Amino acid sequence: MINSDDREVADSQYKRGLSYITLQEGDRQANLEAAIACFQAALHIYSRDDFPVEWAAAQHNLGNAYRNLQLGDRQANLEAAIACFQAALQVRTLDAFPVDWAATQNNRGNAYVSLPDGDWQTNLERAIACFQAALQVYTRTDFPADWARTQNNLGIAYASLLGTDRQANLARAITYFQSALRVRTREAFPVDWAATQNNLGNAYSSLPGKERRDRLAYLEQAVTCFEAALQIYTRDAFPLDWARAQHNLGNAYYNIPGENEQVNLKKAIAHYQAALQVYTFSASPLDWARTQHNLGNAYSIVLGEQGRQEHLQQAMACFESALQVYTRETFPGDWAATQHNLGNVYSNLPGGDEQANQRRAIEHYEAALQVYTYEEFPIDWAMAQYNRGNAYASLRGENRKITLERATACFQVSLHIFRIMRMESHGRVVIAAMKKAQEALQNLI
Repeated sequence: MINSDDREVADSQYKRGLSYITLQEGDRQANLEAAIACFQAALHIYSRDDFPVEWAAAQHNLGNAYRNLQLGDRQANLEAAIACFQAALQVRTLDAFPVDWAATQNNRGNAYVSLPDGDWQTNLERAIACFQAALQVYTRTDFPADWARTQNNLGIAYASLLGTDRQANLARAITYFQSALRVRTREAFPVDWAATQNNLGNAYSSLPGKERRDRLAYLEQAVTCFEAALQIYTRDAFPLDWARAQHNLGNAYYNIPGENEQVNLKKAIAHYQAALQVYTFSASPLDWARTQHNLGNAYSIVLGEQGRQEHLQQAMACFESALQVYTRETFPGDWAATQHNLGNVYSNLPGGDEQANQRRAIEHYEAALQVYTYEEFPIDWAMAQYNRGNAYASLRGENRKITLERATACFQVSLHIFRIMRMESHGRVVIAAMKKAQEALQNLI
């Protein structure tokens, strides 16, 4: 039996938890840890049998605290959040507490979207089910802001779905973001409007398009969305959101096809450089590394007054910076991609010791191949093998016969994959390179 003093303690702990979870001053993560301690203390007294409503509310808010906690094991925190939301839903049913049920479903969906590990596709499908459940209560007429938020969340989930229905899922995401913007106007909800514009821009950026003109139209629409977001996301007021939109603009300009490629690449570089004013190695290491990597990609193909050599050296510096964060142990895929790109830079350097540059290129390709295996990443493996073959074919000297044989072997294995994958254009390029290497080898005999 719970006495009145115990109840007062539980109520006090619960209220303190709410204060910590909403506190914006001080260390946000420390505040969330304090909120978790308070809600857990309250739950030692609030039992489901004696205080079902209070127990469910404490479970719900404990879930929110875990969902937002970045410290420690992110996967474990989100799994704890999901468990709390599921517990709350034992009391917060659609029939008994429809609004609370919808709120918990929405937050549970957000937790599933954020899970870094496990079955990504299954987690997103669960998130979509939660958001769609919430919309049974959150109608545009009765709860316009909640309806718009859930529409936006559905857009995020569909935009993240991979697989054979990628185009259709992105189209759904765009529809949901556009629905959200019917309520999230710049005048009524400027920050939410900017966030949804940014999400809409990302969806348009990801749409592949059946024709080149379609891809161009989607990317131009993405640019419009990101520029709209920057009307609200200023560097002074929203530095991280500003940097994210700048980075996204860089990606859009980098990918725009057509005759203005070099102009767009220079715009991409300017936007990446802007993002790096906020994304620093110490404050935002992952965002910094990703932006350095993308900036390196842009420098590696841009032309201009500075000359090819200087641009490639700038690309090299960017990739080497990214590798300060992208280690093989922590981020193997990103590490391999950056190693591969460094190989391309060394292979294409027009100045300096060409033979030394080709040997460095081979070292980076072989590093990438430690992660890009035939079994797990066949296309990446084939591309690295092809580029490695080109580097071997470029080597001169007394071991010319050996290096040409190695080049031919690289071309043969890459061609095998491109044929399996029915990548005909890639196959034709490899065949031409292999024929050239075989002719040079024949001339040595």
